[in-house]
Amino acid sequence: KVWVVDDMSTDSMPDILKRLQGEYPDLQVLIREPGSCPGKSAALNEALALCKGDVMAVFDADASVAPDFLTKILPCLAPENVGAVQAQKRMYEYQKGFLVDCQDTEYALDSYFQVSRDLIGGAVELRGNGQLVKRQALVDVGGWNNKAITDDLDLSMRLLVNNWDITFSPDTVVWEEAVPTLKGLLRQRRRWAEGSIRRYLDYIFPLNSPTRLSLVERLDTLVFTVYFVVPALMLLEAGS
Repeated sequence: KVWVVDDMSTDSMPDILKRLQGEYPDLQVLIREPGSCPGKSAALNEALALCKGDVMAVFDADASVAPDFLTKILPCLAPENVGAVQAQKRMYEYQKGFLVDCQDTEYALDSYFQVSRDLIGGAVELRGNGQLVKRQALVDVGGWNNKAITDDLDLSMRLLVNNWDITFSPDTVVWEEAVPTLKGLLRQRRRWAEGSIRRYLDYIFPLNSPTRLSLVERLDTLVFTVYFVVPALMLLEAGS
């Protein structure tokens, strides 16, 4: 089944979803009432309590995937020690412009890094959109962290320190919209940078424990903590 989470919207979304349910019997809708715990993590945790499957596939509202997406990516979760898999993220091709091209290039570079990290036994990270996580792994780490700024990076760290591997699937693609304005991009990257630093500080002791993580995983995690920090600081400096 497919769950759509209406996260306290104030427009006509509830009516639209109700109409779509009449067309698609497998579509389930979770409407979060005003006053609910804010954030994507809280919304995912509410949906998790209602889902019955062994694997949770998480997509943002702007996501689009090929019909064979699940067929191609699910085998990545076959090993018992693998708790999650991340698909390659790409920008929609209909979007044009310098800012879009920059983001698309960045995503391509991130995919290259993810493949490399997977090959050397490093710490592959989830990217929020197009991620699949085993229910068993989610239950083991206590679901998503409602206090996390970046739910995907926080979950990546908690899976890692609880001995769950994350793998990357370059052969499956999830398409999403690029941020169209520089102001919006700055806001997004500022949040990513803060979340990247915070998740490392939150789990600094287990992340640096030689009994939990290999040397490659520890070094890999430390190096990529600054992955979102440097671009954000450069953009902030350019805008000041």
